[in-house]
Amino acid sequence: IERFSVFGYSGGGPFGLATAAAMPERVASMATVSRMGPLDTPEAEARLTREQRFRRFVTARLSPIVRFQTWQVTRSIRRDVGSFLMERAETVPMEDRMQLERPAINAMMRQDLLASVAQGGGTIAHEMGLMARPWQVDLSQVRAPMQIWHGTHDDVVPLWLAESVASRLPHAETRFLSD
Repeated sequence: IERFSVFGYSGGGPFGLATAAAMPERVASMATVSRMGPLDTPEAEARLTREQRFRRFVTARLSPIVRFQTWQVTRSIRRDVGSFLMERAETVPMEDRMQLERPAINAMMRQDLLASVAQGGGTIAHEMGLMARPWQVDLSQVRAPMQIWHGTHDDVVPLWLAESVASRLPHAETRFLSD
């Protein structure tokens, strides 16, 4: 495959960005949806709360604690994915809750959650550690046209983080959705 497009959703977004930065001559286009951004920037330092900075530190450096936490989450998902999803739905913005009530979306989310823990919680803990550490990706190297889709009420990845990444991508077009 000479040229290809990249799509990254949530935790897959940073890997898509890294691919586009590492192979600018091969990536024809890219899109991300609700994707994480680097947490080691001066802006992140200024905007993260003390608790969020502490979580970043623990996640980046204390993997046994993170592995235990992801083991607990993995066990909850495997035990009863529906209950896990409903508990999570109680903590998300109303727009997300309404989507989770749609049978097709709910079924897809259940399937995705079960797939995410198919190999255990270790892979989730490893990915969380990567997200919390300094990125070694030069976003200015992403030359492909890029679409960034992000919810303004996203309770996992704040809007400012999506805006910060978009500002460093030379060919980014953003779509911030309020509902």
